[in-house]
Amino acid sequence: MSDQRPTLKPDNLPPAIKDLHQWVNWIYVPASPDSKPRKVPIHSNGGQWIDPTDPANWSCLSDAISCVDGEGVAGIGVALSGERIQVDGDDYYLVALDFDDIDIAGRESAAKDIWRRLNKPYVEISPSGNGLRMLTLCAQKPPKSGNAGDGRELYFEKRYVTLTGHSRRGKLNVSTDPLLALCDEWFGTEDPATQGRTPVATSPETPRRIARLNNALQTIDADCDYETWRNVVWGVLSTGWSVAEPMAETWSRSAPDRFSQEAFDAVVKSFDPEHRAPVTLGTVFHLARGVADDRG
Repeated sequence: MSDQRPTLKPDNLPPAIKDLHQWVNWIYVPASPDSKPRKVPIHSNGGQWIDPTDPANWSCLSDAISCVDGEGVAGIGVALSGERIQVDGDDYYLVALDFDDIDIAGRESAAKDIWRRLNKPYVEISPSGNGLRMLTLCAQKPPKSGNAGDGRELYFEKRYVTLTGHSRRGKLNVSTDPLLALCDEWFGTEDPATQGRTPVATSPETPRRIARLNNALQTIDADCDYETWRNVVWGVLSTGWSVAEPMAETWSRSAPDRFSQEAFDAVVKSFDPEHRAPVTLGTVFHLARGVADDRG
């Protein structure tokens, strides 16, 4: 742990979260000699230990700041409620990413790569001085969250995150598609439509089958929700055809305002043909039939 912990700089916090009534304080509590001190959440009124997920224990930012004394009360944190917050007239999930012990070889560069993939969201130095904390916004509820291992964590609910405002970079932005792709990479996914099924053998790559798949893709709007888009891409990739990735990218680019090369590359990378319940080509045709049924 760094000997010099970052000081609180609340002016650097993202403006969109300053008005939230979701703030708590926290204190350091010694752990075992070989472990880091625990950061225990406390109430801004009285200092008792609290459940940081209970709205009854939340305060406004100014009250939380006023309690920080640099000795007993070490800092502030914001509760991740799992509910949408309003930013610039739209509703989003507030998502926090943690990167611990970035002095370990390779971790800092990996965190920087993710920061760029997420379009450079708000990032700051953690209270220990050895970690990074990122905050971003997501238009869709992340399918999973938790500890991904190797010092990586992602949360949007049932937690609180400490904030310092120290060494701030980036801004609180919307990074829906690349964030959901990152969730897939870190935590994996499973298509409910294929649970319990035996994967279907890959179809031979023939002009007729390629044309049939192209026709199906033309009926599905690529400007869709992330999960649908991802499943279509994975369904195309499941063919194993040499033209699969170009077909999936061409279809994805048919929604130019939504397309992100980084998000597309991440979804391609996260496709696992050996998954016990993989998304298959049948998913694509099922979605295409659904569009046709809706049209009448």
